[in-house]
Amino acid sequence: MGIIETVKAFCQLVAQVCHKVSRLVCFTESMH
Repeated sequence: MGIIETVKAFCQLVAQVCHKVSRLVCFTESMH
C-alpha cells in the first residue's frame, strides 16, 4: 500500500515538473 502511494506522489511530482518545463519551453520559444 505504501509503495502505491509513493508511486502516486512521485507521478504527481513528475507531472508538476513536466508542466513547469513545458511552460518554460513555450516561454523560451515565444521569446525567439
